[in-house]
Amino acid sequence: YPMRLERQRALAFWIWDRGFDSFVTVNTNDSRFDYNRGRSALKKFDALLDHFFLGKRWCKFASADRTLFFAVPEHSGERLHYHIFIRVPVRRRRDLRQLKRVKRSLTHVLQRKRIFPSGDADVKVLTDANECITSWNQFKTACYAVKNLWDSREWDNCVIGAEFHR
Repeated sequence: YPMRLERQRALAFWIWDRGFDSFVTVNTNDSRFDYNRGRSALKKFDALLDHFFLGKRWCKFASADRTLFFAVPEHSGERLHYHIFIRVPVRRRRDLRQLKRVKRSLTHVLQRKRIFPSGDADVKVLTDANECITSWNQFKTACYAVKNLWDSREWDNCVIGAEFHR
């Protein structure tokens, strides 16, 4: 138990230190959605975000210049969902209109593009004009996301978006 808490604490601080701009919870709403299917969907999700923020030539950008996300899986009953932290590319970082567009349309786009066909998404913008509020939002959200990382399967199936970059 103490080791689990230490790992959760370390991951929460690691997430906080990355300076993520937004937090998305994606519910799969499908009991057949497993970790492998989730990883495949997250790969498509990564491409979707890069295309949205960087345009149709998004794959030409170096990994460091692309969208970064970190996804923490969690089961609620038999259904898998993901808590996803997103850091927008530097060139789009402070364009809050872009984040608000994502917030309004993400569920529809995930279903239409069959990334999470039955899924729904909730988007929370973590950044604020006040740096202290931003930091507090990032920290408390990181702690929330790792709350159920006691199962080694879920720990082992966290996904960092950069693994999909070439």
